[in-house]
Amino acid sequence: MKVVFIKFFKFLEFLKPALSLGGLKTTVCDPATTSHQKVSPEVKKRLGITVGLMRLSVGIEDAEDLIEDLSQALR
Repeated sequence: MKVVFIKFFKFLEFLKPALSLGGLKTTVCDPATTSHQKVSPEVKKRLGITVGLMRLSVGIEDAEDLIEDLSQALR
């Protein structure tokens, strides 16, 4: 599944993957392999952190730019 994330991230033009969620720009990350990488599979399951889950931290950019970038990357 990590290959799918890498491919998705490559198609993003406006959004950039990031580990830090503390900024003005929108970021997207894969918690299962980043922030919660060392959490046990049992705890991840209990928390709902599954393969395929993405965390989107929305910044101050124009909403239409974000929607268009996510849409085109998903296509």
